[in-house]
Amino acid sequence: MEESLRVFISYSHDSDTHRERVLALSERLRQDGIETILDRYVKGSPAEGWPRWMMNGLDAADRVLVICTPTYYRRFRGLEAPGQGKGVDWEGAIVTLELYHARSSTTRFVPLIFDTVHEGSIPEPLRGQSWYCLTSEAAYKELYDVLLDQAGVEPGALGPLKVKLRGQGKPLQFDDSEDAGGDDARDARRPDETKAPRAELSHLPAGTEHFLGRGPELAALDAAWAEGSATSVVELKAPGGTGKTALVKRWLDCRLRPAGWCGSDRVFGWSFYSQGTGEDRQASEDPFLAATIQWFGVQIEPSANPADKGRALAERICTTRTLLILDGLEPLQYPPGPLAGELRAPGLKTLLTQLAAAGHPGLCVLTSREWLQDLGEWVRTESNPHGAVLRLDLGNLDESDGAALLHARGATRAGAAPIGPDDAELRAASREVLGHALTLSLLGRYLKRTKGGDIRRRDTVGLVPADRDARRHAAKVVAAYETWFAREGETCARELAALRLLGFFDRPAS
Repeated sequence: MEESLRVFISYSHDSDTHRERVLALSERLRQDGIETILDRYVKGSPAEGWPRWMMNGLDAADRVLVICTPTYYRRFRGLEAPGQGKGVDWEGAIVTLELYHARSSTTRFVPLIFDTVHEGSIPEPLRGQSWYCLTSEAAYKELYDVLLDQAGVEPGALGPLKVKLRGQGKPLQFDDSEDAGGDDARDARRPDETKAPRAELSHLPAGTEHFLGRGPELAALDAAWAEGSATSVVELKAPGGTGKTALVKRWLDCRLRPAGWCGSDRVFGWSFYSQGTGEDRQASEDPFLAATIQWFGVQIEPSANPADKGRALAERICTTRTLLILDGLEPLQYPPGPLAGELRAPGLKTLLTQLAAAGHPGLCVLTSREWLQDLGEWVRTESNPHGAVLRLDLGNLDESDGAALLHARGATRAGAAPIGPDDAELRAASREVLGHALTLSLLGRYLKRTKGGDIRRRDTVGLVPADRDARRHAAKVVAAYETWFAREGETCARELAALRLLGFFDRPAS
């Protein structure tokens, strides 16, 4: 059983009316579960004597109610006529001594008055505390909440910090070229003007219209890119349709680009999704190596083997603060089996292992459906806290962000009633598809176009029988689109043909 709160009531015997009012307050507190210590409850005189009874009572109390009146103030200060008010005199000395030892940092003593005219009767040592005027039921409840430490408002949960990178300056540089038109050997050197970084991101796919959540992952990318970070490579892993590419694009477009790329010299992005994602794919690193070698100005014979090209490219990248984005590496990784996750592209493997092993002033961000096993040696773990490779497993959206995505895509009603982005029906739908971003996006658009945005009509898609592989939910939504287009006949014949044509591709089609 929880121990009750004990409150000692310190007051002066001004009059019978005042004594009865103090007793009534004590009885109300006891009725409301607070144990009070009051001299009126003693049968006659205490065996230990009044001075010791007061000290014992003050020691046993969790809080002390100090009921202030002009008489109490005089006795607290020792200004009363000799022989009168000895009790308050004792208590005043004890209260003052405790406040002195606590350096006034205590809330144990609570000043209380029964009339606003008595505000000036609060003793000086207690005037730094909050005081209460007991003239109404509301005032009593306020005092009661203070005694139970339940006043005020409970703060909400802390959300993620909205971290952004600080701008960075450029070091002072001079032109070392000779002045051919003068007698002096060299001209006075002039500082270089700040140049915008070179950027090539046309090989990356487009971002998403609605991006929700992922605050911790965005903050982790910010921290990895910050000057002085020990991170050389960031791996983002998640199943297809989860939003890996959307996360990277949001980071680039909404955080780095508006800030002038935050001190980078070069920004280069490449997506391997254009080479297919099926297990029988025949992908090649050659287009990537050719494009990057030309863009970075690497001098190497075209006939050199891929590993040498990757090594030369790594050496070039390490000379500047470069941000390298490699999206969708799974076409160049071995499928499930003994070598699952390892790169079967020697040039890319050499490039990435060199960046992880040697470190570089920039950052390489990778996305894939599987971890790159070739980088395992440098992964940051509890046993290797200074590892240069940071792995972030995205997983699916939580139900709150999933519900908001559904709402943003058009699921804005439950029956005929409008709903908000945090509606319980939307949360339930998000859970049903395991928070899979692609499925939620397709489902929201489907319900908007065919069911008036009614989330309760999602049962027409047949999501429940889908297995725990969230990607199969997306397939069921696509099947619902096919059924809808077929039902509309000639009106949607072109859309149906396009949808079926897209089914032949396991990669983006343009």
